[in-house]
Amino acid sequence: MMTSGQAVVGLDVGTTKVLVLIGEVTDPHRVEVVGVGLSQSRGIKKGLVVDMDEAEAAISTALRKAEAFSGYRIIGAYVSVSGGHLASEGSRGAISLPDDHTITRQDLADVLKAAKVDELPDGREVLHLLPQGYSVDGEDGIRNPVGMRASRLEVESLVVSAASGPLHNLAMCVERAGIKVDGFVAGGLAAAHGVLNETEKQLGVLLIDIGGGTTDLTWYQEGQVRFVGALPVGGNHLTNDLSVGLGVPFSAAEEIKVRFTSAIPAAIEEDEVIDAGSFADGGMKKVSKRFAAEIVEARLVEIFELAREELDRRGFDGVLPAGVVLAGGTAQLRGIRDLAMQAFDAPVRVALPDGLMGATDSIQTPAHGVGAGLLRWATAQPDDLHGATSLHRKSSWVSRAKGLVKVFLP
Repeated sequence: MMTSGQAVVGLDVGTTKVLVLIGEVTDPHRVEVVGVGLSQSRGIKKGLVVDMDEAEAAISTALRKAEAFSGYRIIGAYVSVSGGHLASEGSRGAISLPDDHTITRQDLADVLKAAKVDELPDGREVLHLLPQGYSVDGEDGIRNPVGMRASRLEVESLVVSAASGPLHNLAMCVERAGIKVDGFVAGGLAAAHGVLNETEKQLGVLLIDIGGGTTDLTWYQEGQVRFVGALPVGGNHLTNDLSVGLGVPFSAAEEIKVRFTSAIPAAIEEDEVIDAGSFADGGMKKVSKRFAAEIVEARLVEIFELAREELDRRGFDGVLPAGVVLAGGTAQLRGIRDLAMQAFDAPVRVALPDGLMGATDSIQTPAHGVGAGLLRWATAQPDDLHGATSLHRKSSWVSRAKGLVKVFLP
């Protein structure tokens, strides 16, 4: 874990925005935001790089803004990864120990690495190994076996992986922008670090982070991550549906979505209308406000159904004691909380970034949970990694690839 006085950097590369946050670690559990850089995203679609030059330019703009804000020169950052290519699956690892051996933290690291990650298909990289529970000499249900005596140690783990091609392309854009990748973090895990509390994780909670091009999902049960993934659909799909359904340009549909629509059509009077033409520099074009809400509702219901299906495939028992937490820019839509409550029959809250101090006014919205979580994530990493300094160094992504697997210990 990083010590007081060090600086960390998070880089959230999304479909609609690129956010850079610089934080100073004031103590092992507190981070003060001292730099913020935000730019409109370009060259990214559904979490994937589709234009290297445009993506590099958007990243560079956000980096330079954060540097100007803070006075730091950034050399590296923890970078979020999203998109439908993310996957997570269970795996089991086991190691034999010397007779009368006392289990150490190094043993925990060794048994996690023994998990069957070598069975991943070609073209995939391991991002994270997350322990679900340990077995000591055949006794299951052990949460933290450090200090116990044993001759055999086993672990049930969750392996989070990403497709190598998209990961490499994103890394190249980051490095072309002049910094190195200190580590990749699945977007859903980063968001969870930024907005969830420990009580929610222990009780059982589903985080749905609806970004512009993707929706990141993270499911916790009994304090452990049970599923991490992403759906290739997000807020931009709502906007596109409105553009087609209302017959207006995409930019006009986006403004209508943000200013006038609701996820609950029944809450809107049937005779309410919107002058859509005023947003498109055209003539008068009256459209039904309720019809617009029905378009939004349909797409959100689809997202919630897809999220539920992902959990069902992984043994979800239908119970979320801590409910659902919504994050991402789309979480700011009117009525979305009520719609999610109907879809999951569970309590729902809309989350704001938590656990940061300093220059946070501009990031206190549901859209910035991933960026905030990246900073909190970075503070938990070994203290020889830090992202901001007066010196500039570079290292290739390929040379650092083996260091991308993060092992999580109690």
